[in-house]
Amino acid sequence: MLEIKNLSCGYETKSVLKKINFEVKHGELMGIIGPNGSGKTTLLKAITRVLKFKQGEIILQGKSIDKMGFKELAREVAVVSQDCRAGIMTVEEFVLLGRIPYYAKLQFMETQKDKEITEKYMRLTDTFKLKNQLVTQISQGEKQLVFIARALAQEPKLLLLDEPIAHLDITHQVGILDLIRKLTRELGLTVIVVLHNLNLASEYSDRLIMINYGKICKVGTPQEVLTYSLIEKVYKTVVVVEKNPFSLKPHILIVSEEERRKNTVQRQKKKQKSIVDSPQSIDNRQRINAKERLINEATTNKKITIDSCFRRNDKHKKTKTKKQIKTNTKDERLKTKDERQAQRHQGTETTVISY
Repeated sequence: MLEIKNLSCGYETKSVLKKINFEVKHGELMGIIGPNGSGKTTLLKAITRVLKFKQGEIILQGKSIDKMGFKELAREVAVVSQDCRAGIMTVEEFVLLGRIPYYAKLQFMETQKDKEITEKYMRLTDTFKLKNQLVTQISQGEKQLVFIARALAQEPKLLLLDEPIAHLDITHQVGILDLIRKLTRELGLTVIVVLHNLNLASEYSDRLIMINYGKICKVGTPQEVLTYSLIEKVYKTVVVVEKNPFSLKPHILIVSEEERRKNTVQRQKKKQKSIVDSPQSIDNRQRINAKERLINEATTNKKITIDSCFRRNDKHKKTKTKKQIKTNTKDERLKTKDERQAQRHQGTETTVISY
C-alpha cells in the first residue's frame, strides 16, 4: 500500500527525518510512537507533500507521490491533523468540504451524491445528530469525530491521524480508536496513527514504528517494539512491561521517582544480604565459629586442668595433715609411757629406802 524508501526531510536548514525506511500493508493499522520532537508529525507532512523531502521516495499504491497531482493525492490520502480548525459553519457544511477533491471544473456546489456520502460517514461516526450545530459549539470529543467524518468523506485509501485522541477523556479515546479499528476491518482502510499513549498504541495497532531523533528505532508488532529496555532507552524513564490479561499485548506501567528510590534501597539491602548469605561468606562464618569453639573448649579444658590440680593439692595437703596428726599422737603416747615407767621406777626406789 505505502512504501517509504530512504526518506530524509526537515525544515529549511534543519534536518528532522534521516533515512526512514518502512512499508505499510493494505488494511493495516500502523501506530507511530516516540518522544516529543522525534519527527512523527514531520513524517505525516512528508507523506502528504505538505513538506518537501530532500532525499528518498514515497510510493503509494505503486506510484510515486511526486508524480501525483494534489487532487489525485487528496482522493487517495486523507489527514486529521492536530490543529484542525473550522470556521463558523455547521457540522454538515464542514463534513461536505471532504468532497471538494471530487468536484468537477467550475463546480461550486455539492451534488446529491456528495450529500449522500457525507450522511453515510456522519452516521458511521455518530455525528449526524450534530449536523445543524456550529462546529465551534460542540465538545472537543465531538469535534474530533467530525474531523474524522470529513476525512472519510474524501473516501481515501490511506487515512493519516496525528494524535486524534489528544485532550480527550478515556471514553472518547476508546470510542475513536474503536471506530478507527472498525474502519480498517469493515472498509479495508489503511490507517497510520500517531499516538503518545503507549498502552492504547499497543492495544489497537497491528504494528508499531518507534521513532527517536528522526530515526527509526524499531518496527514490528507491539510485543516486539514495546520492551522495557527499548522504552527506557528511548523515553529515559523507568517502566515495567506486563501483559494485558485479555489481549495478551504489552501493557506499560510507569514507576514514580519515589518508588524508584524505595526500590533502589531494597535492592541494596537485598544485595548486602546476598553477600552475607553467599557460600564464601557462610564458609568464613563457619570457620570463625569453629575457631571460637576451639578457643572456648581450650579455655574450658585449661580451667578443668587447673581445678584438678587444686583438688589434688588439697587432697595431698589433707593426707599430709592426717599423717602429721597420727605421728604427733603416737609421739605423745610414747612420751606418756616413758613418763609412767619413770614414775614407777622412782616409787620402787622410795620403798626400799623406807624399809
